[in-house]
Amino acid sequence: MSIGKELIQQGWLNQSVGKFPVVELNGRSWEVLRGQAQVMLTAFKETKPVKKAGKRAQAPAFEAGSENQTRFETLRAVRTQLAKASNVPAYLVLSDRSLKELCTALPATVADLDSVHGFGKVKIEKFGQAFLDALHQMDV
Repeated sequence: MSIGKELIQQGWLNQSVGKFPVVELNGRSWEVLRGQAQVMLTAFKETKPVKKAGKRAQAPAFEAGSENQTRFETLRAVRTQLAKASNVPAYLVLSDRSLKELCTALPATVADLDSVHGFGKVKIEKFGQAFLDALHQMDV
């Protein structure tokens, strides 16, 4: 592709305009084909496809060693267990944002979960009590 673009740019080939452009030979092209002219192109290094980075390093949700960070890590472990039990990815159980809100809001009852981001009626029924139990165990 890059060679074709360079040949067009140097005037060795013509390209039509339109929805489906076509590359055509021109007078200069025929000089090359007859051996009357030489084409000099830029040397290209073959590039390897860029690999996607692995999981990016995640910034801690709270200050390291803080009580909220400990809660957050505990809730992440609970989320992972619930996700495995439900055979779904962890983010479908609850997002990190929801876990952070749980750490700061510290809901005491199932009804309090309604005000936490990410908790709707279904998630409260399925997972609410497990997260509340985890929070209460840490506070004891």
